[in-house]
Amino acid sequence: MSRHFVWILCFFVACSGSVTQEVQEPTNVPDASPDAPSGSLVIGRSCTGDPDCGGEMFCYLSPSEGYCSLSCVMDKECPSGSVCSPIPFSRVPTGMCMKSCAKDGDCRGGYDCAVIYHFPGQPNSPSSSSPVCWAPQDGGP
Repeated sequence: MSRHFVWILCFFVACSGSVTQEVQEPTNVPDASPDAPSGSLVIGRSCTGDPDCGGEMFCYLSPSEGYCSLSCVMDKECPSGSVCSPIPFSRVPTGMCMKSCAKDGDCRGGYDCAVIYHFPGQPNSPSSSSPVCWAPQDGGP
């Protein structure tokens, strides 16, 4: 019985240093901040398909000229310079990362800087936590 104990003890000693639980930050999530390199594709850029966006991003085709984004549930899941926002009139329960802005001039042509509502015009409709660049909407609650 002591022989089994020695083997078990050796096993635990050998394995004790091999397991780590270090959390790695995602490496292929593009930066949406205004000072991001001009060659990188970021949240809110125009697109015609997912390959135009790169990394884990997708091209949401509903707004004018497409919109590079990521799926999200909370703001902390979005890259710097973007927030998690509901998708207007969508049946999808999650949101998508949208480019943050302070004024219309921060957005590409044809887009407004505004708080986005899941169901514009309906009271208590979920909304973005701050203004984002998005295709113009008809009112909010």
